[in-house]
Amino acid sequence: MASTTPNPHPWYSDSIVASFHLRCFYLVPALLAAQTAPPEVRVSSRPYVPPSPYALRVETRLVDVGVVVRDQHGLAVPGLKPGDFHLLDEGKERAVTSFSVDTARVRVKAVAAEKAAAGPASSPPPASNAAIDAARPPRFVVLFFDDASTSAGDLTHAQIAARRFVKEALNPGDRVAIMTSSSAHTLEFTPDVARMVETIGRLRPHQRVPESGLAACPRITPYQAYLISCKMDGMALKAAVDEAYACADLDAPPTLQTRGVQNSPMLAAVRGQADQTWDRVRIVSESTLDSVDLAVEYLAKTPGTRVLVLVSSGFLAGTMERHQDLVVDHALRGGVVINALDAKGLYSEPPVRPFGEMGTMPTAKMPASTFIFETSSVGGRLEELAAPMATFAASTGGLFFHNNNDLDLAFRQVGVEPEVTYHLGFSPDDVAADGKYHKLKVRLAAPNTGMVQARPGYFAPDHAAAPDKPEKKVPADARAKGDARAKMDRAVLSEEIVTGFPVAVSVKIGPVVSVTANVDITQLRFPPKDGRRVERLTFVAALVDAQGNLAAAKEGVMELALTDPTFARMALTGLNANLTLQAPPGVYRLREVIQEDVDGRIATTIQPVEIPAPQK
Repeated sequence: MASTTPNPHPWYSDSIVASFHLRCFYLVPALLAAQTAPPEVRVSSRPYVPPSPYALRVETRLVDVGVVVRDQHGLAVPGLKPGDFHLLDEGKERAVTSFSVDTARVRVKAVAAEKAAAGPASSPPPASNAAIDAARPPRFVVLFFDDASTSAGDLTHAQIAARRFVKEALNPGDRVAIMTSSSAHTLEFTPDVARMVETIGRLRPHQRVPESGLAACPRITPYQAYLISCKMDGMALKAAVDEAYACADLDAPPTLQTRGVQNSPMLAAVRGQADQTWDRVRIVSESTLDSVDLAVEYLAKTPGTRVLVLVSSGFLAGTMERHQDLVVDHALRGGVVINALDAKGLYSEPPVRPFGEMGTMPTAKMPASTFIFETSSVGGRLEELAAPMATFAASTGGLFFHNNNDLDLAFRQVGVEPEVTYHLGFSPDDVAADGKYHKLKVRLAAPNTGMVQARPGYFAPDHAAAPDKPEKKVPADARAKGDARAKMDRAVLSEEIVTGFPVAVSVKIGPVVSVTANVDITQLRFPPKDGRRVERLTFVAALVDAQGNLAAAKEGVMELALTDPTFARMALTGLNANLTLQAPPGVYRLREVIQEDVDGRIATTIQPVEIPAPQK
């Protein structure tokens, strides 16, 4: 969606003003209007997401498929060989080129054997199973609480069960760390149960997007916004548009009722609200996935067994399959099992909206299309919320505990790793470098042997891998771009003031936080190219809460190819770029970072802002 800030003066007597706005398809920036000819100024935007600690290496030529086979009692089946598996890639059988078995008891016996070898000649007889269990390497468990998407009630129930788990279910030598989506109240690995209990008790929900959406009427929930913005769901859109007319005490046009949703101002408003809601949900979900990835990295560095327990009410991660696949790949390579616990338990909800929602439309006034959509979409919403948790568990050989209110039992089950995990590897050299998702299926050669849990798929590289070389040299310009981007990311997360060139930032607070940066272009270097002056500016505006978390952040880019007359006019007034941010009421630090491309210089500002609560 593009928008242009109105300018009361002719374009040649004022500065360039552009407004950056996020949309659903975040990897495809929208071309925005500008107040000079399109060849002179090009503007694009996308959400700003903190960098992941991992870089995707497309030259990797081995796909690791973690597999756990369970019997009818849910126990892992040992003793299987490569010939016991059939691995299918989009229905085509793949040859297994690598095979390994990760067995907890095998690792324990190896430790016991090492101790025996180091002992005196008169060593005692082989250890019993009880002694082997006692010698088991320490278990490292990360309890990861998704406090950004879990409701207060669900989090409270999970805290009670988690406290019982650390008090009663840990073995001597176990280490537990506590991490959250918001990075609040974390605890490094420790055997100290008292510290675990105290940290768990301090957890609080930090939901960034209300379950009812951003507005009371029309009420567009995050799931409905996802359907409208990303799935182009006509039923979800019509339900919202009909409710919008009812909120305004207007009758929907006959064409809307009989011929489907047509273009109208109300339709545009609903789509705008849906886009805005999904933008915020997506940023929160991307941040959650990044936090899970950090937890996986943290666990992968530990000895012994590694288990991550993801506790969440569920979060929407549609359109983020590649990010999820990256987390799975890191977990498999790091020997981390991800178990998931749905904090909602056995969930049911009435066919009407929650009584606690303020300003929501009464059921008697609700349009029929809205009521039908809300009652018929419950199953799809719950399935979509649970999808990333189910994916992580199935892909890493873990368990997904859901539809059960016994959270004490849940923590005991998901706090352990499977006894046996098989790793099947194959080479996808003949796969086209088109970035497409490939579905995997693992079957057992012998029928009725057990239930198979395996990685569901992988992404092909999005460009051809370079041929093998003794040492791959990175071009200087590519290396410089990577360094410049890393410098930009560090500046966003820092509080240091950098004055690489003159910039003035003004802020207007209303329904949104409007941030305008004015750049003195006379202090920038514009190399000539094809008779133009060229430069590229990157803008990031971020709201940082008291815990140091990004509550909202946007990034915009201006690519300039100015003629001499345009440059002279803009030199008089400067270049303006406007970004808008939305966040819940509260006090924040507004961080603005601007980077010019030619010399890589950066200018930053920081100032406090307070978003007031809506007036009742």
